[in-house]
Amino acid sequence: MVGFRVDKEKNILFVTISGEVMRDKAQEHIAQFAEKAAELKDNFAIISDYSLFKATSEKDYELICKVTATMSAKFKIGKIIRVVGGAKENLAGFKKYCNDAHIENISYVATKKAALDLVNKQ
Repeated sequence: MVGFRVDKEKNILFVTISGEVMRDKAQEHIAQFAEKAAELKDNFAIISDYSLFKATSEKDYELICKVTATMSAKFKIGKIIRVVGGAKENLAGFKKYCNDAHIENISYVATKKAALDLVNKQ
């Protein structure tokens, strides 16, 4: 499942990805992301919650990081914060593929509270 929520006041796009990535819905989710991101001002933050994400293969991390890189090129994104909970395999997978995609403005935290604290430090 993929969900999006926009907080225009705080200039944050919240993304929740739980369960498995449905590759056949990837284009639909990319379009939803772009639609929601267009509602925000430049240098908005993205807080993505992956604490309930279940990767089925390394390709899931690769796909998500490629989409992130594409959206970073299309929109002016200030910070990207990923909530990974205690899933060390998710943290390792994202770090590897996002590093390969040259995404530099990304942070990883264990909780949503920690993510909000990072945004508030801007």
